[in-house]
Parts: sequence; structure tokens; C-alpha cells
Amino acid sequence: MKTCPQCGKTYPDEYAFCLSDGAPLNTPRAAQPVWADEQPTVVRQPVVRKRRATGAILLFVLAGLLMLALGAAAGVAYVFWPRQASNEEAKTNTPSATPSSNRNMPDPRPSPETNSRPQRSATPTPSPANNRATPPEESPPPPDADAPDPGRTRISFQRGRADETVSGRINNIRSFVLYAKNGQSLTARIRSDKQCVTFDGGSPRISYPTDEGDNVISIVNNCDSPAHFSMSVNIR
Repeated sequence: MKTCPQCGKTYPDEYAFCLSDGAPLNTPRAAQPVWADEQPTVVRQPVVRKRRATGAILLFVLAGLLMLALGAAAGVAYVFWPRQASNEEAKTNTPSATPSSNRNMPDPRPSPETNSRPQRSATPTPSPANNRATPPEESPPPPDADAPDPGRTRISFQRGRADETVSGRINNIRSFVLYAKNGQSLTARIRSDKQCVTFDGGSPRISYPTDEGDNVISIVNNCDSPAHFSMSVNIR
């Protein structure tokens, strides 16, 4: 029989739910038989057997071998060491077979003779020719402002470089020529004493696109005396 946990009504075993409230019916548990002679189960621990320490045995064996080696080395040293020491002592005490009278004696060196010649003085006696006055060095003449400037100079770039520096002296006007391709950018800058030298337009710096072929650069000296200049040219 099954019992409803809500209302307490009983039903046959084939019913699963209560007809009054719909609660699931409890299934009665079968009574488990109890044996009077049943004894509790005892779990025994496994027996661990002790193994011999093989590491300790190997250690003792190695120690014994080491002691045997040391003993053998000490025995060899005890046997051969006294003989070697006695041989060295005998060599030291043995007299030389060559008598001292037959030994080669060093040749006597001659004593240096006294130099009886009078020594000359290291200071030379001044001669009449040395008393002449040395003429002063002539200074180079100043540059001539009216001298003509060099002709047109070509600027050549070294392989792998796009810039070059040219320096020199200018009296009035100088011109330079260099080869470039069409559409390249030419930039030039000039430096001089007292800023006397400029480009043809009066500026110390120029920049413009080049034409195909030779391009001319002219510089002018704006001072009354010759001047030194340094011009750097770059093409990209």
C-alpha cells in the first residue's frame, strides 16, 4: 500500500498520485533483514617491506676503493723517494773530474791606455764669414687688385656625391660651370672675408631648377681689394 504525504490516504501499489490533491505517493521501503552473526569488516594495512639502502652500500664501496688507492700511492712514494734523494745527494758531493789547474781561465783584458792627446773644444771658433748679418726674409708682394681673374672653371662631382666645395681668390668677377639634368634642384652658398663676395644677384645664397646641360654660376667681389671665398654647391 502507498500513503499520500499530504492528506494521509492510502492507495494500492499501482497508484502513483493521490486522487484528492495530486501529490506523489510514497513507496514503502522494504525492511532489510538483520543478521545476528554479522561481524564488522576489518581493513588491514599492507605490510611494507624494508629494502636495503643500496646508496649506502655504494658509498662504502667507493670509500674503500679510495682508501686503497691512497695506500698504494703512499707505498710507491715510500719505496722510490729515498733512492732518488740519495742519488741527488751523491751527484752534489761528487768532486769535479777536471782539476782546477786545467780549467780555462778568462783572458786578461788590456787596460785602457791614457789618451795623452789634448781634447778639442766642442764650441767652434767663429769665422769672419759667420759674423755677417743674415739678410731679412722678403715678404711676398701683396696680391695685385688689377690682375685678371681665372677663366671659367668647371665643377665636377665625385662619384656617389651630390655636393662639392670650391675655394679660391677673386679680384672682380669669376664664373663656374657644372653639368646637370633637366628639373634638378641646384643650391649654392658662398662665404668670404668680410662678406665681400656674393653671387651675381647680390645674395650669398641661390637656389633654382637646372636645365639639361651646362649651368653657369657667377660670383662678384664687392670690395676694393682681392678676397678669398669658399662656395658649396649641391644638386638633388
